[in-house]
Amino acid sequence: MSTLHFGSALLPSGWADDVQVMVTDATITKVTTGVAPAARDERHQLAVPGMANLHSHAFQRGMAGLAEMRGNTADTFWT
Repeated sequence: MSTLHFGSALLPSGWADDVQVMVTDATITKVTTGVAPAARDERHQLAVPGMANLHSHAFQRGMAGLAEMRGNTADTFWT
């Protein structure tokens, strides 16, 4: 378990000061606001939520074969 302390953090309820975040096995297990940093806390100034990676190439399965044309048989993927 590790404990992080942020001077300010953007939470679902809005901006909060003196935020302590407990992390266990790479999962946030507890968030407490209005807490002074403890000696063991890893300290940071600011925390904002990360964006989920929604990147996908699924559309390429539907496009497969629609834009390509057969070229010289000596061509490779890189040419």
